[in-house]
Amino acid sequence: KHWKKPSWKEQKNIRKENQIAVRQAINLLPDYQKEAIILRFYYELKIKEIANITKVSIPTVKSRLQQGIKKLQRYLADFNGGD
Repeated sequence: KHWKKPSWKEQKNIRKENQIAVRQAINLLPDYQKEAIILRFYYELKIKEIANITKVSIPTVKSRLQQGIKKLQRYLADFNGGD
């Protein structure tokens, strides 16, 4: 069988499902990791800015982002059936 490209409507539904899954996964994070992820990827702040806002060191922000991203990858892999 040949792979068929999803229709525009199917693509829109897939994007919406993915957005919902990402939001749900972010909500599973501890507050300190959730805060770092949202500030970095939704508000597009620099790590130094996040450190100033959250009143923690730059290495702490980096650690929180790294740990949060790893957890999100695991949560989303589970959501997608372990792909």
